[in-house]
Amino acid sequence: MSRGFPNQNPGRGYYQNQRVQQSNRWNYQPPQDNVENSTAYKRFDWDDWTMQQPSSTTSHNTCLIPDYIEFLGPGRILELNFHMNPDTVVIFSNAESPFSTFYKANIRISGVHYPSVENYYQACKIYSLVGNYAVWNMRNLKDGFAAKKHSKAVMQKEKINPKIVQFWKIGGGVQAIFYATYYKFKQNPRLRRKLFETGENLIVHDYKNDKMYSSGCDRETLLNWLADHDGKLLRVVFDTRNFNNNNFPPIADGHNIVGYISMMVRDKLREEYPQEYEAAVAQSQKNKVIPEDIDKLVQGVSNI
Repeated sequence: MSRGFPNQNPGRGYYQNQRVQQSNRWNYQPPQDNVENSTAYKRFDWDDWTMQQPSSTTSHNTCLIPDYIEFLGPGRILELNFHMNPDTVVIFSNAESPFSTFYKANIRISGVHYPSVENYYQACKIYSLVGNYAVWNMRNLKDGFAAKKHSKAVMQKEKINPKIVQFWKIGGGVQAIFYATYYKFKQNPRLRRKLFETGENLIVHDYKNDKMYSSGCDRETLLNWLADHDGKLLRVVFDTRNFNNNNFPPIADGHNIVGYISMMVRDKLREEYPQEYEAAVAQSQKNKVIPEDIDKLVQGVSNI
């Protein structure tokens, strides 16, 4: 097994020389030699921060991330089609919700443990935009808030252009959230049941200061928007290999990517645990369980 970092990881400064062209917010072509756009994602080792990554043509025998086949399966495109129903929408607002990237839950990815989805996301961001040397201190960060604060400080110290960070967020960042969210719910049965209890309902992250990963508005505006769009058909597409194909339709003033990802993960795990899903839905209906809806908004903190 090879050690060290692959040649296709550009490290700090690569993005600074790239010309970012976007025909619209979700239609763009990322650099082909950029590591976070690979067909298999990252492995971080806390001891030496070695990254191991198979190529797009890697066979099962040489794949260095065994869970990759289990994670994606034969398909690469995930799609949701549903009609809006404001009476059944699941709304969450802060880190106390299991749907939040900040929710504390042990996640194991390729043998490495992360205390939250946010920790994994920020580690991927730093590694991709700065380099391996800047990620070392993250092993001591105990939650997503500390990881986000550390990541922001690193970006400022290394003078990473905010436009470059934004470019990464809509590409590699989306993939990182999806990957870690999948394992969060797969590896934690209690949280998976919470996810299954939402049935086929729309999940929305309500936070007014984030127009990409959240609704981008306050609760009242969100509820009014949902009422105005009752019955509207929404089509969500996530292509794990080509972000140019992604489609995250707006919810109120934002694109609700964290909410959509929770729904995609729900559908994927529903295929893996069909009996568990049916039991959770049946029990929630029997008990008239209201899907998770946390009104306590953590001021000044966004997902990602």
